[in-house]
Amino acid sequence: NRKAMWMQCGNQTRIHAAGINQKKSVFDSLDISKGGFIHREFDRKRSVGFIQFLECVVSHYPADRIHIIHSYSIHKSRDVKEWLAKNPRVRLYFLPCYNLQLNPVEKIRWFLKAAVTANRLYGLMDELTDAVIA
Repeated sequence: NRKAMWMQCGNQTRIHAAGINQKKSVFDSLDISKGGFIHREFDRKRSVGFIQFLECVVSHYPADRIHIIHSYSIHKSRDVKEWLAKNPRVRLYFLPCYNLQLNPVEKIRWFLKAAVTANRLYGLMDELTDAVIA
């Protein structure tokens, strides 16, 4: 992750690169009424993982109506629509992809980038994941 940073004039800070890009995908949700945060990590963002994430959210709130604001296209897949039809107390609201600042979870992601990931190298994906969770 690239981010601007200050450095002493004439003394360029060196940030090492890992050489091999690895990715993890995260589905996350912020409870804006109680302050809770739920996240699940997957190798890729696919409908099956999103449905598993929704089931996790439902298990945390077994009696409440659940409103989720998101903008990913996989949330509109046939499998997700079928799952939502079977779980009517869960409702998805879609934001335009170009307007992510409307999503409260984005502020958490901005903080993570600034405080944990930007201009840092973690030797292993597990180390990065542990830092993000901490």
